[in-house]
Amino acid sequence: MGKQNVFISYSHADRNMAVQIASLLSKEGLNIWIDVEDIPPGENWRNAIEDGLKTAEVMLLLVSPESMASAEVQGEWNYFLD
Repeated sequence: MGKQNVFISYSHADRNMAVQIASLLSKEGLNIWIDVEDIPPGENWRNAIEDGLKTAEVMLLLVSPESMASAEVQGEWNYFLD
């Protein structure tokens, strides 16, 4: 079985926790997609996020009051479920 592709969705208020989780999961052998590492400067971030979601087999949603209030997080979740 190949490595699973995991997309991490979070509010930027939770960035430090998201990066720590991404690092731990990567060390366990998973392919992690997280915006701070996978969107190069100058790249269209919406397109990059859609590309990340298209290749994801799993979405990890960091739930916090900030993420639940985030239109971006909600958009990622809806895109993944479609």
